[in-house]
Amino acid sequence: MIRLFSSSARRRAGFTLTEIIVCVVILGILGTALTRLMLAQSRLYALQRAKRDARAIGRTSMNLLFSDLRMVHDGADAPGSVMLASPNSLSVKVPYAVGLVCGNASPNTVVSMFPLDSAARAMSKYAGYAWRNRATKQYTYVPVVDTVGNAPVTPSGSASVCTSTAKIKSDTVSGRAWGPVDVKPQSVPAGTQPGAPVFFFQNVLYFFGNSTSNPGRVGLFRRIEGRTAEELTAPFDASARFKFFVRNVDTSTVTPPAVLDSLVGVSMVLTGSSSATMAGRAAEKSRMETAVLFRNHPGF
Repeated sequence: MIRLFSSSARRRAGFTLTEIIVCVVILGILGTALTRLMLAQSRLYALQRAKRDARAIGRTSMNLLFSDLRMVHDGADAPGSVMLASPNSLSVKVPYAVGLVCGNASPNTVVSMFPLDSAARAMSKYAGYAWRNRATKQYTYVPVVDTVGNAPVTPSGSASVCTSTAKIKSDTVSGRAWGPVDVKPQSVPAGTQPGAPVFFFQNVLYFFGNSTSNPGRVGLFRRIEGRTAEELTAPFDASARFKFFVRNVDTSTVTPPAVLDSLVGVSMVLTGSSSATMAGRAAEKSRMETAVLFRNHPGF
């Protein structure tokens, strides 16, 4: 005998409308919670990335500044090392090659330079030289006005002044050599003791200005005199600035001294700002302040 299922049994095989509604409501709650969690994680990631970018801007600029400013001489050791100082700009004479004075071969001063990497020579812009007087224990800067062709330092025709008269031999390091060269104008007094230290320098200006990579924001620029300014890093907050250490004063000040030779170092307030902004939030900032003291110890 075939037993037929009752209609009530067939109805129990599916889901009721109430059960479906409950499931939909639960799935909606779970979906909403998951969506909000993902959005929160996304915003947190964007926030952390913005803060990381702001910190990276400050660190990068510090590395670039340190490479130049650590070589600047204290004004007591070399008067005229700092040419311009303000909260937004700093212009200094930066040594990039060192050597020894051999003597004079009128109208030139002959010097023997220590080996220097060819890339460092190519990237530098000669602005003059400085020699050290052993009596006064100070360097005297000799700026060169004519820098046509970026080659005011010419191969020496008086190498014997170094090799024979001053007995200063040229050396080679890792296959690199420089040796005797003539520099103009002649400024080292005749009869100067051979072996007096000398260095070549370039004039470098650092300044905060309107960013080209991030319009409407602040960028840090570096300009070697005679060349086009290059933007090192950006963006910064408008509070980024230079501060100054004066001799015999322990704290830095925003206002530079009237006598720039009294500067012994620079404090840099590098407030990095994230390049991207989040909806409803201002750009993230990361404030770093660090100091670089000029080389103020006695020379040779």
